[in-house]
Amino acid sequence: MADDDYDRLFDLGFADCTLGTENGRGLVIAAREAWDYDSAVRSVNEALGRAGFPVTGVTRDEPGITT
Repeated sequence: MADDDYDRLFDLGFADCTLGTENGRGLVIAAREAWDYDSAVRSVNEALGRAGFPVTGVTRDEPGITT
């Protein structure tokens, strides 16, 4: 992701996310408050779509597991 991408995502409400790249693709690690996991994922996916970033996959970190 370019610096402009980071700025645009931050301005669009992604302050609760860690943004980066992995294997040449944008990476968003979200810590979003929601009623449940599915609602949080839907919220992030919809916001990324509105920002013009397609979502190609979702990975769930299991609580209590660190890597």
